Amino acid sequence: MTMNTMIAPAGGDDSRHDHGGEADHHQHVGGKNDGAELTAPSVQGRPADETEPASTDKNTDPDDPVDAGDSESPKRGREDGLDGEQLNIHVPTCDVDLDSIAIDQDFAAMTAVKTGSSAPPIRKSGNQLWFCSHPDQKLWRSFPTIKDESDSDAVHVIGRSVAEELQGEWNTTLLVPCITLQQEVFFLPIKLPDSEGRIDSWNQSRLELVVANPGMWVRHRSNQFIQGYEKMTPLKQLPPPTWPDDVLGLLKKSVSKVYVGDLNHPLIKRLLGEA
Repeated sequence: MTMNTMIAPAGGDDSRHDHGGEADHHQHVGGKNDGAELTAPSVQGRPADETEPASTDKNTDPDDPVDAGDSESPKRGREDGLDGEQLNIHVPTCDVDLDSIAIDQDFAAMTAVKTGSSAPPIRKSGNQLWFCSHPDQKLWRSFPTIKDESDSDAVHVIGRSVAEELQGEWNTTLLVPCITLQQEVFFLPIKLPDSEGRIDSWNQSRLELVVANPGMWVRHRSNQFIQGYEKMTPLKQLPPPTWPDDVLGLLKKSVSKVYVGDLNHPLIKRLLGEA
């Protein structure tokens, strides 16, 4: 059996690895493999019997989404590993004629409904609302009213026959047309003094503020210490409001919405003990 001999590096008496970091190079004597096991050259940091993994055509860099040499390859990292054709995704097309199913919208009419066609509410102003009372006090009207305590103190305007039947149950209320910075009209209810001249401090202060500041932008802020309202004025001049032409027509709509004209109303029946 023919043996391959190892040639030691020149100038050295040791055929083992040089510990200085440079790899030993083993040269094989003879041009043919005579059946003896050949020793693979060792690489620094890897055992001599561990072979280099075979390279593949695909790029193994996880940060590079495209395979080397193939610019058309899909991006890596997909869990399914399928391209768009293999997924066979069907994207439906929209053939609906929008004009044929859309509802006609008259935005001008919608704006008119906000301020013209609907009945403005009868409500208090609250502490944070800037509003302006109508400067023409001829448009301020007073009515006999009664509160529905079961409905957040909603104000109902009652007819004369109902007022005669419910003596001592109703109050005379002044409805003042007011408008907000958003050009929304409402009617501010203020209870007036009774037949004996009695009035609570809250309504007294509200009445004084409205009468003293017609047509001015104000806020009525409640003050528990004085048991009344105090006037707040804006820091800068605000533009004047644009009042609707038919304020009395709006008042009629608002009153009609809360009007109680006979004794058959559920509120009246409840007060009379018939409900």
